Amino acid sequence: RYWAAVAPLVSYLGDPPIQVAHRFDFGHGVSIERDIEQFKAISPKESLTRDEKFCLSRAGASLVVQFRAILITDPAMEPEPRLHMTHEDLAIERLHHARLAVFLVDPGSLWFFFVGFYFKTEESELMWWDFAHSLPRPRDRPQRMSALTDSVLRGAKLLFTRFCGGIRYESALWTALRFTYLSLDEQPWQVGFLELWTTLEALFAPDRFRDTSFWLCLRIAVFLGGSDAEVVARFRRIYDWYDLRSLVIHGTTMGHAKGRVFPAYENTEELVRACLRRILEDDELLAAFSGTEKEVYLVK
Repeated sequence: RYWAAVAPLVSYLGDPPIQVAHRFDFGHGVSIERDIEQFKAISPKESLTRDEKFCLSRAGASLVVQFRAILITDPAMEPEPRLHMTHEDLAIERLHHARLAVFLVDPGSLWFFFVGFYFKTEESELMWWDFAHSLPRPRDRPQRMSALTDSVLRGAKLLFTRFCGGIRYESALWTALRFTYLSLDEQPWQVGFLELWTTLEALFAPDRFRDTSFWLCLRIAVFLGGSDAEVVARFRRIYDWYDLRSLVIHGTTMGHAKGRVFPAYENTEELVRACLRRILEDDELLAAFSGTEKEVYLVK
């Protein structure tokens, strides 16, 4: 059977619908499709919640993963065998990775609320199968762009190719990418803030030093480069954001700190984007952080 996992793309609340000028192919069976009317026409509206109906009616484009399988619940053997990894799991992971690749290039309002699975055989037309993977509806993220330009998509494709080609399962980089895309939909946003710091800890936390917070922040500051003065200034900012992360994790976000935490969240998100892009765009760094040589590289 031919299968399609379709994620209607919806802007964050208040933004205009996402528009794309033409179909865009990410590779590995993933694309952004401009025409999704056939999917809308065969989706059973009576099975949808109010929010799902809103998202489907409002969508002007969709992320699509195409693959072949007898059943989507069969084990997926690519890119490598994983325990309990089905075709459905792999399709959803690739949707998230495509969305994450766009986010790393331009952190705009690319969001999907659910994934619909459709199939066809050699003899049949496209038919409905099931919905899966509803996401929380973001309520407090900033409104940003809602146009997927060619330059953004081309940059995202390069990163997406890296996701699919050379990242070892359960490596530091695999963990970092997973927590980053989890943070995009987390509610409340404070939990997303903690997940962003989990990303940075997966990448930069030292194995042996006792003062973990100091060395974590210093490694990030040095990793992003610049003059000694720039590194010192960056280190101080990052350390302040880490202190606010500690307040959040201990439930102390009221009073004088409350107005500082959300800006720290946005700044930490930009920090994560900068670190991940540098790793993904450099062959040596990609090999170190997706293999077993991360600590060797960081202690040079």
